[in-house]
Amino acid sequence: MKLIDPIVKLHWKENQQNEKDKLNYPGYYWLAYDWDNFLFSCAICNQRHKKNIFPLINPGSRAKNHHSSIKFEKPFFIDPSKENPKFLIKFNQEVATGIDKRGRGKKQ
Repeated sequence: MKLIDPIVKLHWKENQQNEKDKLNYPGYYWLAYDWDNFLFSCAICNQRHKKNIFPLINPGSRAKNHHSSIKFEKPFFIDPSKENPKFLIKFNQEVATGIDKRGRGKKQ
């Protein structure tokens, strides 16, 4: 059996800068080796879709360096290690639709 799409580690909060907005989105470099910042993902999902973005519902609260706190950030993405996606996303055949009251899971 050939493995078509390998599983890769994913940084939940990216440790690299977002190329489109380097000043407002410097990346979470201080979380690069934090075990709580790792999830597993298929390579296609991580490289083509998530890339190095981490949108917030409240972008003004983004931690910009290791002196800032991340506890006030409200991620737009659903963290499957802390929340059950079953209650936040529904499927119409193969198309996922967000049903979260905060709009998470919907395409931005």
